[in-house]
Amino acid sequence: MEEVVPWEELEELLQPFYVKQDRTVGRHPYPLGMLLRIHFLQQWYCLGDERMEEELIDVLVVRAFPGIDLLEGSVPDESTIMALGA
Repeated sequence: MEEVVPWEELEELLQPFYVKQDRTVGRHPYPLGMLLRIHFLQQWYCLGDERMEEELIDVLVVRAFPGIDLLEGSVPDESTIMALGA
């Protein structure tokens, strides 16, 4: 999918609409590219928000595609994933 989907171009198009919260309060925002890839995974595999969170936790390959490393960060939760479709 790295060669088929124009990730950089999609991120550039979406960047003006990606609202990042103030890093001094609340949770830290996830990178736009990570969230975009999670959204695509959801669409490709017809996964609901809760199931997507479970797959990201349980399946290494699913975590690797959006670049999630459990040693360095956390998996986006169901409410974060739900916001992708809004």
